[in-house]
Amino acid sequence: MPVGFFLVYHLYLQLYLHYGAEIYNNEVNSFYDSPLATGALVIVVYIPLLFHSLLGVILVFEKKGTPFPYTYFSHLLYWLKRIRGIGVLLFIIAHVWNPSWVRGLPVLGEPILNTFQAALQTRKRESD
Repeated sequence: MPVGFFLVYHLYLQLYLHYGAEIYNNEVNSFYDSPLATGALVIVVYIPLLFHSLLGVILVFEKKGTPFPYTYFSHLLYWLKRIRGIGVLLFIIAHVWNPSWVRGLPVLGEPILNTFQAALQTRKRESD
């Protein structure tokens, strides 16, 4: 539940992208500049997410059978659910990953970031 609230807030902040880079950065920084932000993120987001991820990975590889036989469709859904869970976990890791945590690694999204910044600057100039 707390991760859901954070996700809604995170998506709400992304809406500020429509107003340009400066306004977006001000809104995002207003949250992260708060002294309670890091603690809140750890307690409300990172710990529950880590717990849920570890439990999910354990369940994926445990492969416990059920006392009743699966139909073909139910068996397919069983595996699709596990594949989807691994995919979401990989997305979250890629989304949260910060290459500056590891010295010497290049910033992986730099070309995309440059394109994104150029698009925001173009939008800002058009609105002037």
